[in-house]
Amino acid sequence: MKIPVKLVSLLSEEPINELKEVVKHSPNSRCRTRAPAIWLSSEGFSLDQISQICDFGRDAVSTFLQPPLGGKG
Repeated sequence: MKIPVKLVSLLSEEPINELKEVVKHSPNSRCRTRAPAIWLSSEGFSLDQISQICDFGRDAVSTFLQPPLGGKG
């Protein structure tokens, strides 16, 4: 297993609840598919593990975990 290169820092209960709401209610399909990857990363899962769980390529997961341009990560 490869060592994770990108990780989201540990999330508190509020951001985790926000991610759950995004998965359930966001009209944007990209948001709904990326939110679980962000949560799994915050729980310490590696890129390879997240890739396997979410059924996305490792590079796609890596892209999901990048902060938005001009935003904070």
